[in-house]
Amino acid sequence: MPSFPFSRLSFRRSALFTCVLSLALTLPQVAKSQQLVFWGQSMGGVLKPPSGLKGVVQIAAGQNHALALLANGSVVGWGRDHHGESTPPPGLNGVVQIAAGWSESIALKSDGTVVSWPSYPAPAGLKDVVQVAVSVTHCLALKSDGTVVAWGDNTLGAVSVPRGLSDVVHVSCDSDSSFAVRSNGSVVFWGNSWDGTMYPPDFSDVVRVTPG
Repeated sequence: MPSFPFSRLSFRRSALFTCVLSLALTLPQVAKSQQLVFWGQSMGGVLKPPSGLKGVVQIAAGQNHALALLANGSVVGWGRDHHGESTPPPGLNGVVQIAAGWSESIALKSDGTVVSWPSYPAPAGLKDVVQVAVSVTHCLALKSDGTVVAWGDNTLGAVSVPRGLSDVVHVSCDSDSSFAVRSNGSVVFWGNSWDGTMYPPDFSDVVRVTPG
């Protein structure tokens, strides 16, 4: 097993699991075989992928379920499926990016359209999307023109995209909070601030925000 330089980081469980899965795909042995390596606590069977799963190019982890994007553009899910979160819609193909939340899943297709399931379907007519994100209660889509579309539960403002927000290059979300990184490296936040802990510092040159 190769060794990697690292710094001590602090994660919530869901963020750490996503990080572990991402690391697993970067290991030379795993990248070459396109098979998955798992370790840690298996809540809801999330560490028990389907037997013989190969050709994996991206993985996404929710709280108790996981998704795998295969090289042929199809998606495989496993783990808890209480609401249908680990069961991709029939006929889903042409996928280029996936994301998983608490009990929600989302897929970006090569034609710029989005499929999300089971609780918050993508808005009708949504297109020209280049990146997606999903959390417990809502979804975000970054469009090719640098604008952001949000949908889902807006009880705490996570879906209320700031008026005039533009020049966005990356979006992310966690629980009832949303983040957008702009082309100038600044970060825009909206939604639940969790007593101020979610407000980003006055950073510049930010590439992406990974809440957890």
